Amino acid sequence: MLQNFLTNAFRYVENTNRPGKVMLCCRYMKNQQLKIEVRDNGQGIPQNKQALIFAEFERLSTAVNGLGLGLSIAKGIAQILGAKISLSSSPGEGAIFSVVVPLVTRSVLENRVISNNPENGDMGLKILCVDDELEIIKGMTGLLTRWGCRVETAQNHQEAIQSLKGMTPDLLMVDYQMGDQVNGIDLIERIRERLGYQAGAVLVTANQQDDLRQQCRELNISYLRKPVKPAAMRAVLNRYEAEIHRAETV
Repeated sequence: MLQNFLTNAFRYVENTNRPGKVMLCCRYMKNQQLKIEVRDNGQGIPQNKQALIFAEFERLSTAVNGLGLGLSIAKGIAQILGAKISLSSSPGEGAIFSVVVPLVTRSVLENRVISNNPENGDMGLKILCVDDELEIIKGMTGLLTRWGCRVETAQNHQEAIQSLKGMTPDLLMVDYQMGDQVNGIDLIERIRERLGYQAGAVLVTANQQDDLRQQCRELNISYLRKPVKPAAMRAVLNRYEAEIHRAETV
């Protein structure tokens, strides 16, 4: 969360006509809590856009680099941790992003051997990965199984549809350009229709066109840019796992 707050702050103070300043502050609060703030003197955020910027692919300015995913990821992490994120800002007055976390007593754990057994992973998602490049499939499968996910793979749309006979996926991770007649978004829609429900989906692609990201947003499909960083993938998976857990407890 803090990394995303800081990255965002540094990007926006660079686009002002005054020396940019970014501060990282901590405040003790009641009930054994700590408030961590990232303050900047950038352009500020209008009130009517303060909720919008936490959505995927949203940026205040196209002059600023980035996909508009940082604050969305921070929000997802906060939901997993049960932490509260706040924003205080006015146009021309900079912004303050903050998160409140509990203070805990530091404890020292005894040394223990960590097993590489995939069964010891802490995630239980069932994921269907579709990519026409075998090496990418192998890499994603290895990473996801280490995190405790059950993974099915396919290298084209026929194999993807066929795999549904043996798995009801929680999440689809699909390449956009797969070399056949069906692109990743079309395949996701076909799989959702076959399943009969709106399965979670992530489009994994090197294509950075704005209209593609807009299409993802409209169809409730997350977006990861190749080459995919494990931290970004883990953040997306955490968000979907939290959504599934909330649905199961309602």
